[in-house]
Amino acid sequence: MTKSRNRSRAARRPRTSTKQPVGSSSLGDSGKPWSVSGGLSTTDLSSTRSDKHLFQPEIQSMMHAFGDVPHPVPESAALVEDIVRNQIRHLVVQTTDVTNLRGGRFMNIEDVIFLLRHNK
Repeated sequence: MTKSRNRSRAARRPRTSTKQPVGSSSLGDSGKPWSVSGGLSTTDLSSTRSDKHLFQPEIQSMMHAFGDVPHPVPESAALVEDIVRNQIRHLVVQTTDVTNLRGGRFMNIEDVIFLLRHNK
């Protein structure tokens, strides 16, 4: 009976915010935290590359939908995944810089939209 009481008490606890400050999370497998002032360098980005290609079937399906052969070569899908992963990492690093410039503590969707609109 005490176990059910403990469970009900745990269920009533207020949830804490899942947002993390910009400088407190890490990116990729490198284990190097972001610095609030500088973000990650390009050498840090290349060291976070993993050999796992998690989205290969989905990318192959999208490649076929956009006019490729019915079963694209796995190496092509892996290359597309690596390129997209790198672009997303760079976008996150740039978003961190924009967040720091505006003096914010957390990344907002407005920071990402700002980057996408002012892409040169």
